[in-house]
Amino acid sequence: MPAQAVADLYKEALQTEALRSQMGLRKKGLSQLELEAAVTAVVLRDAVNRLQAAVLDGAEATAAPGPQRFAPGKETPAFFERRRQVLVARAPHSPLVEASLQIVRTIREGDGVPKADSATR
Repeated sequence: MPAQAVADLYKEALQTEALRSQMGLRKKGLSQLELEAAVTAVVLRDAVNRLQAAVLDGAEATAAPGPQRFAPGKETPAFFERRRQVLVARAPHSPLVEASLQIVRTIREGDGVPKADSATR
């Protein structure tokens, strides 16, 4: 779900100048490595948020159901790995990541899945 939220929002942002500007994207968009870094950041932040929410609720943390359709960095050659990791480290608070996380939280609210509020970030 987090990877799909980024992909959908990114695709929409590339088609809408106002949204592209709001997301801080260039006209040509992101490179493949930059997009993977954003996806990785959303996946990581979502996992941390769910874990923190579960701990606060006193519940056991649960894994996301089913396999992930997107494995960030899986196809990254070793010589690009350092660059990818630097991009991931810079991505967690980008507008694209923040907006994607908000979409994921909104979707999860209806699923009864523990979610973290802004105080736990």
